[in-house]
Amino acid sequence: MPLPVISNPDSQWLTPGSSADPRLLHCDSDDTLLVYPDDQGYRQEVALQDDLSLKIIDYTLHRDTIFQRKRDENSITLELQLTESGVESGYLKSHFGGQSLWFTPGRQRVFELEVVLKKSLVNKYARMVAERLPDRLQSVLRQLLEYSSGGGRRRGQRLTDAELFSRFLKRQTVRFDYEPALGLTPALFGGAIDLDHAIRPIVTPAIRKIAAQILSCPYCGDVRRQYLRDKALVLISEYLETVCQPAYPLEEMDRIYEAAAILRANIANPPGIEELARRIYTNRLKLYQGFHTMYGTTPVGYLRSYRISVALKQFYTSTRSVSQVAAEVGYSNRSRFASAFHQLVGMNPKTFQLQLQRQAS
Repeated sequence: MPLPVISNPDSQWLTPGSSADPRLLHCDSDDTLLVYPDDQGYRQEVALQDDLSLKIIDYTLHRDTIFQRKRDENSITLELQLTESGVESGYLKSHFGGQSLWFTPGRQRVFELEVVLKKSLVNKYARMVAERLPDRLQSVLRQLLEYSSGGGRRRGQRLTDAELFSRFLKRQTVRFDYEPALGLTPALFGGAIDLDHAIRPIVTPAIRKIAAQILSCPYCGDVRRQYLRDKALVLISEYLETVCQPAYPLEEMDRIYEAAAILRANIANPPGIEELARRIYTNRLKLYQGFHTMYGTTPVGYLRSYRISVALKQFYTSTRSVSQVAAEVGYSNRSRFASAFHQLVGMNPKTFQLQLQRQAS
C-alpha cells in the first residue's frame, strides 16, 4: 500500500483546536492551536513578538506518512526533541521558501519544543553564529556561499561573512538532503557536512533547564508571554555558547576532520580503524573519542551516514537505479543498502526515488 502524502499540512490537513484541550501543558486564548485528524496530537504556537515565536508539538501518527510543504517565509528554527524526562537532542533548521519533503514514521511519538526566528532576528542570529565559527569552517562557509550566491558579490561588492552566513542559513545549503547542496564538489560537500555538525545544538544542562521552565510555565496573559519571550532568548544565547566553545582542542579537531575526509575520499573502499588512526597520527581510542565529540557517532557510523547522504544526492540529480547508487556508495549488497537507507531516511530507497519522481511531475 503506498504511503499517504500530505501537502501543506498546517493549512490543508490540521484543524483549529481549543485552548481548553486537556493535553496542553499550558495555553492562552491568543495561542494558535492546530489539531491532527483522528486525535493524533497537536501543534501549539505562542507568538512572542513579530519575529519570534515558540512552538510545542506533540503527536503520534497512526501510520507512516510523507509530508510536503511549501514555505513562503524565511525563518530559522532551533528545534529540541523531547521525551518525558526532558530534552533528548537538538537541531538547527532553516527555511527559505520552496518545497520540503520529509517522512514521519507512524506509531512513534513526535514531541518537540521549537524557537522560531523570523525577519530581523534571522540576520542578527546569522551574524552571531558567524562570529563564533572556527577559522577552518569560516573558509568552508565562504566557499559554500560563494558557490550558492554566484561568486559572493552583490552590486560589485564582496559580501561580508555575516551576509554570507545569513544566505547560507536561508538557502539551506549545508544539509545533504536539500537541493541547493546538490551541485557541490565532493570536497565542498564534505565540508558542508562538517559545518552542519558544527552548528548543531549541544544539549547542555542549562538548555535542559530552560526547556523544562518553558514547558511548565505557571503564568497567564501578558506575564506569560514576557516570561516565555525571555526564556526563548536565553535558550538561543545558551545555544550560541555551545557554538562559541570548540568541542575539542583545535589540533585534535584538525586530525578528526582529516580522518573524515579520508573516509569520504574512500567511500567504496575505506581504511580500517587502525589504519585510519595511523594515517592521522593518533590511536584508536582518540579516534573514537574525536568522532564521538565532533560528529556524535563512530567512524563507521559517520561513513554510513555519508554514504547515505551521497546516495540522496544521486537520487536527486540522476536517474540511476537503486542498485547502481548502492554500488557507487560502497554497498555490494542491495538489501544492506536498503536497510541503512531506511534507518537514516525513514523509508526504503525505492520509495524515496518514486516520491521524488512524483514531486517532480
